[in-house]
Amino acid sequence: MTHPGAIEAVPLAGSARDGLVSAACRALAAGFPSAEDSAISAPRRVLVIKPGSLGDVLLAGAALASLRKGFPDAEISHLVGDWARPAAAGSPSVDSLIVCGPVGTPGAYTLRQYVRTANRIRARRFDAAIVLDRSPLMALLPWLAGIGVRAGLDSDGRGFALNYRTPVPPARHEGELYLDVVRRIGLPVVRPDTWFRPPAAASAKARGLLAEMNPPSGCLVLAPGGGVNPGARRLDKRWAPDGFVRVARRLRDDAGVLPVLVGDANDQDAVGAVRVGLSSGPLLDLSRRLEFAEIGALLALAGRFLANDSAIAHLGAAVGSRGAVIYTATDPDIYGPQGGKVARLVAAPGAGVEGAAVAALMPRLDRPGSGSGPGRTAFL
Repeated sequence: MTHPGAIEAVPLAGSARDGLVSAACRALAAGFPSAEDSAISAPRRVLVIKPGSLGDVLLAGAALASLRKGFPDAEISHLVGDWARPAAAGSPSVDSLIVCGPVGTPGAYTLRQYVRTANRIRARRFDAAIVLDRSPLMALLPWLAGIGVRAGLDSDGRGFALNYRTPVPPARHEGELYLDVVRRIGLPVVRPDTWFRPPAAASAKARGLLAEMNPPSGCLVLAPGGGVNPGARRLDKRWAPDGFVRVARRLRDDAGVLPVLVGDANDQDAVGAVRVGLSSGPLLDLSRRLEFAEIGALLALAGRFLANDSAIAHLGAAVGSRGAVIYTATDPDIYGPQGGKVARLVAAPGAGVEGAAVAALMPRLDRPGSGSGPGRTAFL
């Protein structure tokens, strides 16, 4: 829902509005000269601007790790919104968070909130800002805050206020775009094995919950929900619950693998359907019982998962778990999790779950550390 008094988009049809915004941004760019193609000098304080979403913040993990290695002595802060804060909080590459509430979520924040955020940033006296967001308002924010070095994405001219602009070509993977910004400022790219670190308390809780069940052949974390973010509801991104049921039932019946259900309040229709489908045997239902970091710890301990295109899929990759992610409505070659342990599989939305589809998933999920073709796209 749009916040009363929020910064509104131009009231035109989508393509006309986008064209008008891009044209205006290109005109404004003349007042913001681009920097030379050279590396920036080592800054003392760096601000990364990436307000959301949960999955996109996790996709920025390699870029953050690259900044950390490239600027080992710098204080790195992350400007993040309320919704995506749990994802940012687990980054081992960031020293502190600046939580900006709804700022960065289109239609959800006011001009007063935006200006207040700029003033908060200005007070921290950052030397450089890295903008991993396409919004022209996010690109303008570090200029308003008086930051001299401003690097980031320039999508259709919307990075007009940046002086290190990185073009956004079509069909490029989102995480690679963030790494392109790193390359633009002259830093080498780092690709860490893990980029989310659950706190010790979260790991202890997850370990205790699994110990209660003591599954002889390990666990399979099931995340049948997803697709809901502030300002966006994409239930077409969900594979049929019956697919999760058939995969989990086969692993449970044939190999003794314990299905573990996770999800939040927005996922309960899908979670409920899977719960009913697996009610004839052992099942650990942790839906609505775990915080985001605790789900991360669970994924790390379980070692394997099955998820839709969702934040949990990116979280599984970020903690180094092996799994399979089902894509029904989005392009995994653009939005798929990074890392080498996650298989990306495409299924038609609303299609029945064929036996061949279930069989195709088995080599990736039959035991932790197994699987063929991780990180590549296949079709169910």
